[in-house]
Amino acid sequence: MSNNEDLAELQSRFAFQEDAVNTLNDIVARQDQEIVKMRSQLNALNKKIEELKQSSEDGLASSVSQQHEKPPHY
Repeated sequence: MSNNEDLAELQSRFAFQEDAVNTLNDIVARQDQEIVKMRSQLNALNKKIEELKQSSEDGLASSVSQQHEKPPHY
């Protein structure tokens, strides 16, 4: 191969590698956006679970205290 052919081959390889890097960069950027969105959703779900636990515990405590109280007709 001559120097010109070698140079053309290297330029071709570089172009393909540059395209691959750009494609991978786009994929990583899209995945990062998805991860941020999923983290936000996970935080919202965790908050909702804690609220449900709290309301469940409050309801259970209220129910237990009502069981030990005498009805008003006694």
